[in-house]
Amino acid sequence: MWTAMNDVHFSVGHSTFSYGAFYKGFGLSITGFQLFMAWLAWQLGSMAKRGVMDARVIAWGIVGLQIVGAGLALRYFSVAPALFSVATLFSFVAATVSMRRQPLESGL
Repeated sequence: MWTAMNDVHFSVGHSTFSYGAFYKGFGLSITGFQLFMAWLAWQLGSMAKRGVMDARVIAWGIVGLQIVGAGLALRYFSVAPALFSVATLFSFVAATVSMRRQPLESGL
């Protein structure tokens, strides 16, 4: 199957591409995105510990993104990636709900 994906080429403008290259590119893009999301979650956890209220808003945005991602994984991939997306979704929901609701006092 991989050979077939690499054997089919098409042109866009002055460049030639293969379906295999698109498949590999999308996979690497998704990997980069997931690594960034892990880093961002780490940063949000640090912000939440310090009482930064914006962390909560950003975290709810990520929850929304994970809902969309779980739906897309179920629709276009398979059950296994969708289950990983749902597990990540529940982790973000639990973390977001557990964040402090009011900022720390600044001592002013």
